[in-house]
Amino acid sequence: MKNVYLINLSFGLAGIERRFANLWRALRRRGNVFPILVIPSSLAALLDEARLLPDDPTGLIVTPEPSTLAKLRVPSSLDVPLAIVRSRIAAIGYRSVWSRIRRDRNAVVHVGMNTSAIKPPDVPAVYECVDANLEQFDTRHFRRASTRRCIVHCQTDRIRMALDCVFASRPTRWRTITSPMYFAQYDEKRANGNRDPRLIAFVGRFAPEKNPMMFIEAVARLRGQRTDCRAIMLGEGPLRQACMARIRELGLESVIAIDFVPRPTEILHRAAVYVSLQPGDNYGSQSLLEAMGAGCAVVASDVGETKKIVTDRTGVRTLLSAESVAAALQPLISDPNRSHQLGEEAARIARTQYSADAYAAFLESAYELAVQHHGVRTE
Repeated sequence: MKNVYLINLSFGLAGIERRFANLWRALRRRGNVFPILVIPSSLAALLDEARLLPDDPTGLIVTPEPSTLAKLRVPSSLDVPLAIVRSRIAAIGYRSVWSRIRRDRNAVVHVGMNTSAIKPPDVPAVYECVDANLEQFDTRHFRRASTRRCIVHCQTDRIRMALDCVFASRPTRWRTITSPMYFAQYDEKRANGNRDPRLIAFVGRFAPEKNPMMFIEAVARLRGQRTDCRAIMLGEGPLRQACMARIRELGLESVIAIDFVPRPTEILHRAAVYVSLQPGDNYGSQSLLEAMGAGCAVVASDVGETKKIVTDRTGVRTLLSAESVAAALQPLISDPNRSHQLGEEAARIARTQYSADAYAAFLESAYELAVQHHGVRTE
């Protein structure tokens, strides 16, 4: 049996972190490979709080991180430098894992994040490529991967073509593939009796690539048009303070709440509409799929391959402007029956077409492909 090491070096509980934890559980349940989740201690604490770690810790490797760094609070302008320092220090703890992998002749590595801080051993490997904004391809992470006989698993055809284009003039040893699907873990319940037809949800990192400020401006326009609505924004990131300041400037403190919860689905089950405003692509968004599975109608930016999943059966696609987003939201808030119908269909599609088992089965075949492409290992 192959031992699949799911490598994730991250410190926040965003989409790919939840996806890897859910994938670990799905692979464990299927029993065709033995998955081993490798994460830093701060991420393990978040996953435990979100109840994404099973009671049985078999197959979990937690690398220690200095507690002072995990608790350190700095101005938003220093978020990126601090993340780099934390990554480099946390990467030291992975060295013992690399030694274990080198000794494991059944090892396959599945690398989840685009990080240059870690250097996994040259064994059969699958590298995730989920950069919907097409901005991170020319990093040491992918340059290193290009020298290895590995599989690069691209979330969409658009991402795969862009990656191939960046490396077109360079020698590469990898093989790029596109995922036919993605998935999220869904709560057993489909909905509850507390859904608020006026509540709009935004879940994601407070960063420019998620457009949280545009969401605030759209809600402000709705309120200016006397549409009775309120909103909740769940997440963390460098724009969080700016978002809070803008909400105060607009006098919307009683309308828009900002929070962070380890299990966003608990809020999504109460919201009528979910909004995703990524500028590159919404297809592949973990939060979007979780919102659909929770029964939310969707308003999403009409970019990339978003139209694959956000159709007139599940929601509305819109231009990236506050005015357009408000115009898309207004009829859904004004007509609860319509938003309910879209949410019901969104839940059905998410739960039947984007299941954990289907995605895990695809990745099991990708691991086989990684072994074949890597060839005979020599030490």
